[in-house]
Amino acid sequence: MEAAAGDSEHRFAEYNFSSMQRCHVCDKFLYGLVRQGLQCRECGMCCHRFCHAQRPTECNVPQLERLRRQSFTANSVFGNELTEEVSKSCMEAPWVLVKCVEEIEKWCKLHKSEALSIYRISAKTETVNDIKAAFNMGEQDQVNLSNHQVHSIAGALKKYLRELPNPVIPVEMYSSFIESARELGQHSSAYSKKSVVDLVDDMPDAHKSTLRYIFAHFARLWSWQF
Repeated sequence: MEAAAGDSEHRFAEYNFSSMQRCHVCDKFLYGLVRQGLQCRECGMCCHRFCHAQRPTECNVPQLERLRRQSFTANSVFGNELTEEVSKSCMEAPWVLVKCVEEIEKWCKLHKSEALSIYRISAKTETVNDIKAAFNMGEQDQVNLSNHQVHSIAGALKKYLRELPNPVIPVEMYSSFIESARELGQHSSAYSKKSVVDLVDDMPDAHKSTLRYIFAHFARLWSWQF
C-alpha cells in the first residue's frame, strides 16, 4: 500500500519496524509483529493506518534533509515489495539479497569452519546502515561490499529481510505454515509433508523463488562445514 502524493504530501507505505516505534500523530506505540504501520519514504514520519486517515501534517523536509535520509528516498530498495524487487533484478531473488549472498559466500569458502556462525554475530548498527544507504543510492554495479566485514554484510541482509513490507513467507500464509510444520513435527507423515510442499507451491512466484534462493544459500553454508 502506498499513497500517491505531490511534493508537499507524504509518500506513505506499509512498513515492518524492527524495534518499538511511536506514531508521530497520536504518540502511541505501533503494535504487531509485522507491517505495524505506515512510514513516509520522504521524511520518515510513522503512523497507524487509522491515524493516516486523519490527514497528518504535510511532508515538509528541506532538500538537504531529504539527501541525508537515503533510507526513505523514492529510489529506496529497502522496504520495497519483494515482487517489485525480484521483477527489477531479473534474477531469482532481489539484487540486494544476491549481492550480499555472493560476498558472504566468497568469505565462507575461505573460512569454511566459520560459515554457519556469520549470522549469529551482531554487526555495528552504523555500519549496517551505511551498507543500506549504499544500496538505496547506488545501481547494481556500483555497490562495492568488498571493504565491509562479512558480519556487517550479513547484518544488512537480515535488515533487508526484516524491512520487507510483506515477508518472504507472506503474512497471510504464516498461520498455515505454522500449523503444517506442527503437524509435520508430530506425525511426519507423507500427507503432512505434502501439505508443506503445497503451501510453498501456493506462494507468489517472487516469494517462492526468493525462499528457494535462501534455502540453497544455507545448504551451501552447511555443506562447507564438513
